[in-house]
Amino acid sequence: MSAEGVNRKLRLLMRKSEDEQKAVENLINSGHYRIAISRCYFVVFYAASALLAFHGKAFSKHSAVVSFFGKEFSAKDAQSKNMHRILLDLFDLRNDADYKLSEDPKEEDARKQLALAVKFHDWVESQLPLSG
Repeated sequence: MSAEGVNRKLRLLMRKSEDEQKAVENLINSGHYRIAISRCYFVVFYAASALLAFHGKAFSKHSAVVSFFGKEFSAKDAQSKNMHRILLDLFDLRNDADYKLSEDPKEEDARKQLALAVKFHDWVESQLPLSG
C-alpha cells in the first residue's frame, strides 16, 4: 500500500474511533450505560487497528488485534503497557456487556470507561503521523 493509502486508512480508522466516542456520549446521555460500555471497546479497537496498520499489520479477528497489540507495544514502556491494559479491560467489558446477564452499570461506570477509551484514542493519535 502506498504512503498515501496508509495515511488514508489511518485517518478513516481514527475517524471511526471518534464516531464511536460520540455514539458512546449519546448512549450515556440517554441512559444506555451497558451499551455505552460495550461501544467504548470500539473506540479503542479502531484506534489500536490504526496503530497496527501504521506498523504494517492488519487482523480480521478482534482477539488478534488485542493479542498482537500486547506483543508489539506493552513491553516498550509503562504508558504502552497501560494502554494495553485499557484495551484488554475494555475487550472483557464489551464481552460481559454483550453476553452476560448482570445488573446494569451506573452512569459513572460508563463515564469512567469512556474516559479511558478517550485516553487510549488520544495516545494512539499522538503516535501517528496523521496529515490531511
